[in-house]
Amino acid sequence: MAVTKIHAIKNSVPAAIKYIMNPEKTDGQLLVSGYNCDPIFGATEFAMTQELAREVKGDYRKTGGNEIKAFHLIQSFAPDDDLTFEQAHDIGKKLASEVVQSEHEYVIATHIDKGHIHNHIIFNSVSFFTHKKFRSQPYKTAAKIRAINDRLCTENKLQVLDFKRELKNSYKKYQKYKKNTSYRSEIRKRLNYVLETEMDYASFLEKSALLGVSLKETEKHITYMMREQGQERGTRDTKLSDNDTYTKNGIEERLNKNKDTIPYLEDAIKKSFEQATTWEDFDSYLKENFQVTYRKNREGLVTYMMDDVDGTKVKERALKIAYHQENLETVIGESYDFVMDESEQDYREVYENQVHTVIEEIDTEIVLDDQTIDEITPDGILINIQDGALEGKIFLDSRQIDFDQETNKYTAHIGDKFSYYFNEKGIENQQGKEFLRGEQLIRSIEKAQGVQGKELQLYDNMVKSISEKGTTLSFPDKGIDSLFIPSEYMRVTQLDKKLHVSVYENWNYYYREPLAPDAAPDKKAPLLHIKGSDLIQLIETQTPSFELSLANKVNMMHGRQTLQGTKKLADMLLTIREEDIQGMKDVEMKIHALLGSVQGAREEIKKLETAIVEYNQVAKYLVAYNKYLPTKLEVDQSKLKKAKLQHKFKGELASFHHAEKELEKRGIHTNVDVDKVVQLVKSNQQTLQEIKHTMEEQNERLTYYRDMKQTIERINYQQIPHENQQENNRKNEVDR
Repeated sequence: MAVTKIHAIKNSVPAAIKYIMNPEKTDGQLLVSGYNCDPIFGATEFAMTQELAREVKGDYRKTGGNEIKAFHLIQSFAPDDDLTFEQAHDIGKKLASEVVQSEHEYVIATHIDKGHIHNHIIFNSVSFFTHKKFRSQPYKTAAKIRAINDRLCTENKLQVLDFKRELKNSYKKYQKYKKNTSYRSEIRKRLNYVLETEMDYASFLEKSALLGVSLKETEKHITYMMREQGQERGTRDTKLSDNDTYTKNGIEERLNKNKDTIPYLEDAIKKSFEQATTWEDFDSYLKENFQVTYRKNREGLVTYMMDDVDGTKVKERALKIAYHQENLETVIGESYDFVMDESEQDYREVYENQVHTVIEEIDTEIVLDDQTIDEITPDGILINIQDGALEGKIFLDSRQIDFDQETNKYTAHIGDKFSYYFNEKGIENQQGKEFLRGEQLIRSIEKAQGVQGKELQLYDNMVKSISEKGTTLSFPDKGIDSLFIPSEYMRVTQLDKKLHVSVYENWNYYYREPLAPDAAPDKKAPLLHIKGSDLIQLIETQTPSFELSLANKVNMMHGRQTLQGTKKLADMLLTIREEDIQGMKDVEMKIHALLGSVQGAREEIKKLETAIVEYNQVAKYLVAYNKYLPTKLEVDQSKLKKAKLQHKFKGELASFHHAEKELEKRGIHTNVDVDKVVQLVKSNQQTLQEIKHTMEEQNERLTYYRDMKQTIERINYQQIPHENQQENNRKNEVDR
């Protein structure tokens, strides 16, 4: 089973690629490949793509920031893995393609000079397709890569066990480490909060201390501690992130970025506000003159976005209070000094009001049956999962599993909030769904294994509300104000209006606490949980109440369902009349036509995506050619210093000649207007989004007509017995 690690490259990409392509390590470079680039010119291609991205998206490097040029992914196989060099190389290519979703150039080299085979994969930080940067998130990116890697290795039968036995690690051994990992998550959360607003190292230290995070610095590392939270062992900076976000250099780079970005944004807001007479004007000036947009979440918190390659985002709380929108909106079009006393509210109190800080995750024990298990390896178990339309495999690490030798069974300990990366199989239009949350995984496994919930009758005093979507339970004396159970697990008997729910012992159910008198609802307040077994006990021990309120709620729900059904039927009848639908055949023709349109849109999307890739390549080479043409002319026109200039501009000249060669290969003249090609790239991207949007609308319409077909079939089916009964009545009348 291979292991993986990833780190960012900020300095010399050419040197990194040169190292991994070493002929002595790669069987004379026979084990070297490139995706969407020639490996020899890999670094050049990366730089060209980044230059094109700046042409298309805008260049905001002057605002500072972390200029990650590429990422270096290493995949190391175990010495006793039974695989050839070529197989290892092929597995590495599959890993790279899945990680970057085939949208970033990469160079892969398989090294065979040591006791174990390992792949080096260097991929561009910028996508050649979308021109966006690869987002590396602490732990999430590493976890996703590991999940893909483990699945690929298991599918290729690397270190697969022929019989059940103890795995390399276990859940019990992992608990101490896992506790420390929870502190890592909390430290990151608090440091991120500070790094969003501060602009110098002294204030960073001060604010971190206010949030309970202490720092111990050495020449090489920073060690973080949260003693007041009970942390006994410090966490090193490099253990908090896949890149150097929390190292001294990374922190200083972020603070310097804030030092440039925050004043720049405040200046943009001020100038746009001074020109505007309405809020719509303000939005327009901000976007057109400074390429800045913003969005508000449900709580009204504002985040500003700079439309650049790095996707720079600044939360409004990083700005001075005078620049907050709640203060600007009331005086738009009037004179405003942008001066206001800053709040002296306690920093820790503000943080705790804005960010949920409780370290909590619930692990649920699930015994895996043989049908669920796909493969067993020393490092973990690959399981088969079906969740709705999704079907595929998820790898469970050995640290999440215990083996019982007496029962010969594996027990998985699944964290309810943990992300388990999912290998989808043959699923379309899932909008990039890549993982299942732990609680969802628990439920999927138990459903697949035939586990049944316990059906319980509910009474008036337990039910807060009931609707077509489900029922909300309330047990105020137990601190539960609202606990929702979906309609899928709800059953109503029509005659006596009794309400039953199915509750599963191993599932986690989430609820909100009752509010204090006169307290405003807090949407950000964390949900609490109760185990299914405890919820069953709670319901069973409640004293039944036999009021009429539950029957009334059920009747109201049935009334709403009838009304919705009537409205839905009326809408369908209106459609039938407006579109002159004469019968089922016409509905089926509509469905057939929409299926053809959707399929046509899919084909058009594929063609356009292929065209976008090629247009991007051409634009990339044209941008590079034009950028380095003055350098080439300067060198050619020089007589005395030509050799010296050739050496000085060696990299630029290599890029120029490579771009020239690639354009010639494609039959593209170098006089082509690069601005027009760049505009064509933008236009194609916009067209692609429009086609995708149209296809979504067509899919919605397709669902509507399929629903119409089912409704007509149901009505016809219900009418048949009635018509037969009428015919029987006529026959009986004749007989009499």
